[in-house]
Amino acid sequence: MIEDNPLDFMLIKKEFEFSEFNCEVYVAEDAIEAMAFLNQQGQYAEAPQPDIILLDLNIPNKNGLEILIALKAGSNIKNIPVIIYSSSVSHKDINAAYINCANCYIRKPVDFDGCIKVVNAIQSLWFNVVTLPILQKSL
Repeated sequence: MIEDNPLDFMLIKKEFEFSEFNCEVYVAEDAIEAMAFLNQQGQYAEAPQPDIILLDLNIPNKNGLEILIALKAGSNIKNIPVIIYSSSVSHKDINAAYINCANCYIRKPVDFDGCIKVVNAIQSLWFNVVTLPILQKSL
């Protein structure tokens, strides 16, 4: 998860922890940390490759669309599905996300019950229905 709001991250993390799936949720709070983690650089050399990425649009250092563009340009990580998870309802943001190859766009819920529904929907679709790519570390 690429998210700078600790409350949003904690809600998602807790919901995934209580799910039927054994999901580990990692967070990067800004673009620099996210790209280092995803590219397995520096202190993240042994970091696991995620199955999916939840990406907020309002992130320090770069905005979420810039991060999305960088993710989709990275040869090792471009196949990881990216779910935009944002409070923005702007048609400009939504269209830009899809134009730049976001796999889906989810508006952040405004309450805890909504968060539970979103996590259940993500798990149901992305871990029960969708066949995810198998990513390999480059040589």
